[in-house]
Amino acid sequence: MKDLAGGIPGVLARAAAGRVDVPALRARATPACQATTYGRLVHEIDLFARGLLASGIRPGDRVLLLADNSPRWLVADLGIQRAGAISVPRAADTTPGELTHILTDCAASGAVLGDAGLRGRLPAVGEGLRLPVALSGGGDGVCSFEVLLDRGASETPLPPPAPTATIVYTSGTTGTPKGVMLSPENILHNVRVLPPLIGLRPGDRFLAVLPLWHMFERTVEYTVLSTGGTLTYGTLRTLREDLRAESPDYVAAVPRLWEGVAAAFRREVERRGPVARFLLRRLLSFTEGRRTISGSLVPDRPGGAGFARRLARLVLDAPFALPARLLFGKRIRRATGGRIRAGISGGGLLPLDTDLLFDALGLRLIVGYGLTETAPVAALRSPRRNVLGTIGRAIPETEVRIADGADRPLPPGVAGEIHVRGPQVMTGYYGNSEATARVLAAGGWFRTGDLGSVTPAGDIVFRGRAKETIVLSGGENVEPGPIEARILLSPFVRQALVVGQDRKQLCALLLPEVDRAGAEARARGVSVEALLRSEVARLVSAEAGFLPRERVARVAVLDRDFTVDDGTLTPTLKVRRNVVLELYRDRIEELYRR
Repeated sequence: MKDLAGGIPGVLARAAAGRVDVPALRARATPACQATTYGRLVHEIDLFARGLLASGIRPGDRVLLLADNSPRWLVADLGIQRAGAISVPRAADTTPGELTHILTDCAASGAVLGDAGLRGRLPAVGEGLRLPVALSGGGDGVCSFEVLLDRGASETPLPPPAPTATIVYTSGTTGTPKGVMLSPENILHNVRVLPPLIGLRPGDRFLAVLPLWHMFERTVEYTVLSTGGTLTYGTLRTLREDLRAESPDYVAAVPRLWEGVAAAFRREVERRGPVARFLLRRLLSFTEGRRTISGSLVPDRPGGAGFARRLARLVLDAPFALPARLLFGKRIRRATGGRIRAGISGGGLLPLDTDLLFDALGLRLIVGYGLTETAPVAALRSPRRNVLGTIGRAIPETEVRIADGADRPLPPGVAGEIHVRGPQVMTGYYGNSEATARVLAAGGWFRTGDLGSVTPAGDIVFRGRAKETIVLSGGENVEPGPIEARILLSPFVRQALVVGQDRKQLCALLLPEVDRAGAEARARGVSVEALLRSEVARLVSAEAGFLPRERVARVAVLDRDFTVDDGTLTPTLKVRRNVVLELYRDRIEELYRR
């Protein structure tokens, strides 16, 4: 196929034609945010590829890319692929244990490092790797980026792309990371079909803040470049400043980041006093009512007022909601740079309350669903069909079904495992045929391990990870995600994890907003634990639509965040439940002894 010729580097080269002087990549951390043009980017990719070949890398070799976001990351990634080798990316702070597993598992031949100092982090099994080359710095046995490009200044013919473009090791939320093999065709399916669904145009500005080794951010960046957009690298730490300074058209983030933005906005409204709080309540009520009546909202809880009552409430809310949207919408637009057309959310469950808030404020979220194994997007809630509370429908050339434990399709409204079939489904796990066989069912269906259902109208509702399901001692199944999302609506809670596997009832580990929770507890004359217990009881209640088995009996107050550094969060900010459960095993046991 013409649009697949040359793999991902070939698509980029064709996109660069006619825009060689247009900025492709910019980095906020560099002086004056110096840009890399499309012409220079394509040229450096070719030089990097030839430099690798001149240094002994051969087509089909696996090359570790141990680095964090920068324009040179993409040069290295696409240069490895342009040389006919296979890119094996990982974050610079990957633990020695994971690095040992990855290097051994994929039998890496070479290494590209974010900076020369990372050579000391390579475990013993990586000491014999060819080169290594550093994207920043060099010397003392490490080839610099500049020297490698000089080695590539020849007319050496470049080979065709390898059948496998990349091996991406999963985040390891549920065990040892597995190497997902993705072909150029897998990845380019997303690159080809996403632009019209999202509405990408040449010249669009995209702010990049997520780790590039993860397929969500990586595929988004390939897609933006394929349409002639400009990528600017910011950081999570400086997100607010970067948004205001760069005025992007799009920014992609995981649900936890959108939740954080929503929580900060709610806190600001709280500080502004009772009038602002009243207006926000009416705005949210109006938005929910309008969405519900039109059928473009799927609630995460059954029940609710009848049609007549909703319509009456809508009429009462309207006079307050419209000026409130103008007031609050102006603030959110200013905070996001003034020209943002949409945020992109992927990589997990977006709570309905967060979804509803952004819709009420006039900031559209394009919600996608997929996994590393689906390169990654399998379903998308496009602007043309934006049903809140769902992940939309399967993207073109893709099928999604809900199946039971015997791989039998289930009817609309019945929850089961999400299965995906399409051109983006991986070729398998590297060197692990047993694990591959467990997830690839007959007929080419990929068993995602995620839970979901399909509405009668055909929209997919994501319910969470099957492996996160808590089974109480009475045999009842409970999905912790919606409960945790509800608890996080409290202005006094920053992080929450629900526990209860094989127990009689649920409990929760909570990290408080220390200053706010402490001040409120003192004002009420209670302890912080008592305050949080009352908050959980208020939010996770029968009135809110929760069943008795979903109520939280006790809470434990933690004194430190879940972080990437301590291993309790993945680099894409998903909670590693097994790590948290082990770390707080004694606290959990104490909860159940009370």
